[in-house]
Amino acid sequence: MELSAVSNISRAIDKGPLGTAVSISEVICRFGLRRRHDACSSDVKFLLGSLSPIYRKVTASSPVLGRLLDKAEEFDLADLNGLCAAVGDVYKPSAKLTIISDGLVYNVWAYGDALCSWLLKKTEGTCLTHCGYIKFLETYLRHAYPIGNGQPKSKFKTGTGYISKQLLRRGDNFCDHLRLFIHPSTDETSLSISPFPTSIGYMTPWRCNIAFGTNGSVTTMPREDSDSNPAYELICGERWPSYYRETSEPFNWISTVMCESLYPCMEATKVRYLAEPNSPIILRGLSQTRDRGLFVKKSEEFGMTLPGKMQMPTDSNVLSSEWIPFHFDGLFKTKKQILEDGSEKLVQNLRRYQFFTSVTPSPKDTCFTLVTPSRLVFQRLPEDIPLSRLSELTRTVSICAFDATTMTDISLVVPHLTTRKPCLHYHEPVVIDRVNESESTSICNITGIDSLLHDRRNCHFRAWENGDILVSANITAMHTRSDFASGATREQ
Repeated sequence: MELSAVSNISRAIDKGPLGTAVSISEVICRFGLRRRHDACSSDVKFLLGSLSPIYRKVTASSPVLGRLLDKAEEFDLADLNGLCAAVGDVYKPSAKLTIISDGLVYNVWAYGDALCSWLLKKTEGTCLTHCGYIKFLETYLRHAYPIGNGQPKSKFKTGTGYISKQLLRRGDNFCDHLRLFIHPSTDETSLSISPFPTSIGYMTPWRCNIAFGTNGSVTTMPREDSDSNPAYELICGERWPSYYRETSEPFNWISTVMCESLYPCMEATKVRYLAEPNSPIILRGLSQTRDRGLFVKKSEEFGMTLPGKMQMPTDSNVLSSEWIPFHFDGLFKTKKQILEDGSEKLVQNLRRYQFFTSVTPSPKDTCFTLVTPSRLVFQRLPEDIPLSRLSELTRTVSICAFDATTMTDISLVVPHLTTRKPCLHYHEPVVIDRVNESESTSICNITGIDSLLHDRRNCHFRAWENGDILVSANITAMHTRSDFASGATREQ
């Protein structure tokens, strides 16, 4: 990967080993050989070492659901694929992730026990990783090799330490890859990442199960905790257990449906209930979605419809092929509000829900519809831009179109109409009121809201198929449309 653009990201990286590495790279770039730009064609190579799925599921008392693929692994792989896709957004050769299974290494003879011992003593990062390996090996091997009956505790600890050293050696075979860890590390020779949006200790799909709440929250826990928690029910995938889901009436439908946080056959009231905290809701395999009259009639089951400036339903009126700014619908749909002093103020009259379909399928690699819920943006705010700070900020908008609308003191964060939870009300580009240009740019552009809205951990990228309908809560989630590649056909 060329380092010529590395200075552009150095401002966004925290001080520490990674920041130091970027600074060193900037120095090397200044002394680097000047080459043609198209000479850079190799992809970024990531390496992630993992425990063998068979090994992690060998006992009845395993912390996971079984030997076969479950939703936790699917979620984890989707997150890692998003990492590679995000690299592709800024670096055209993109990235490839190699996942190696360490299952066979448990029965392989050690290469130089003395060398491993020396590395553990001298290298802090290796020591942290070694200790992390030992911690979860003790959890799994206690069932496969229980202490007692000729298996003393000291021998058990020696065995787990030995296996951990083999894991460290296995990773050294991929010296041209950028190593990723889901275990503690100093980030000097590898990068520690989190595949799940949770801060608890169970961070890998071979150590836990995944559970979904009706509000879209994701949590992880060992199977014994899931089974003993009455708030969750076990859901099967194809033919075997897959994940846990919060027990709730909106998941009980008249017809048989598979609710996988992505729903066919539509009961409007339940979809609306789920969409408010958990947007977007994707409904697939529906018929007659291109019948305009039926489409409007079904939307009315969600509540009173609010026509757009043009017509009802509102056809997409954006004809350019560039990215559309992230926004919520109805910024310039207004009404007059009488204030306590008797004066009038122009305020927004927002749609609460959106009901989208696509008249034609879209390509798989361009012209996506993007939807990002506020709660995920707030979860990943930088430390220097806390939610409390955003809640204090306002902006002013003025436009010659839409009846020459001008509105002042529009809050960036507003409480939801019913839940009172914070919701981001944002429209690219934004200039923040009563702060200097540098702070406004930092909040919006460099490491702030703009990047979080497009972050693949937060944003749903929708490639449309016939029969798809997307339902989104306009107040809790924002949306946009990506650019069109040349020659792409698309109608929404």
